Amino acid sequence: MLLFILLCYLLFMQLKPLAATSCLSIYDDAHHHWLFLDWVGELTLPTVQEACVVVAQCYLTRTYSRVLTSNLRVTKVGGSVGMWFGAEFLPYLALAGVEQLAWVNAPSLADRNQAQTVVNRMPSLALSLFDTTEEAIAWLQPSNAPQAEEYTLPWQPATQVRLVQSVQVLRQEAQLIRQEVQYLKQKVSKRPITSSRA
Repeated sequence: MLLFILLCYLLFMQLKPLAATSCLSIYDDAHHHWLFLDWVGELTLPTVQEACVVVAQCYLTRTYSRVLTSNLRVTKVGGSVGMWFGAEFLPYLALAGVEQLAWVNAPSLADRNQAQTVVNRMPSLALSLFDTTEEAIAWLQPSNAPQAEEYTLPWQPATQVRLVQSVQVLRQEAQLIRQEVQYLKQKVSKRPITSSRA
């Protein structure tokens, strides 16, 4: 049923695919003038960091003051994902000019609790949690839609430089964590197997 609702949303709205990763599809919703993020599957810290770098790159060419992020198709969220997302990525969205973020909850209660923890730590961003896409869309609806010129204005040069630097920092952090995970996997695979019998 959730997939059907999402498909209806995707078909009804004027969504232009911008990018995709293993856990995220990113769309420009031309009808509503916002960015639509569709998360899917199991979210680990490395995959979320990679996806967030791609999201940040979308802001280098266009402004989106409102974001709709759907976690309806998320099956599991790693324990450290919420903390990193709230501490390291969401502040960049505020810097990029995001004023409102509607977050449609994942089905899992544990993932919902993690999302609530993130929301509680972000007082500088209008961020609200919703159980349905319809509720999120209603909350994001502006009383007066932005003019096309507002929607596509380029960044001021100083802001553009800060955004480019922020994307580079995110990319470096994600690379370091991928290297650390790879190192730990190699270390574990080389560990001798010990018998529990004595």
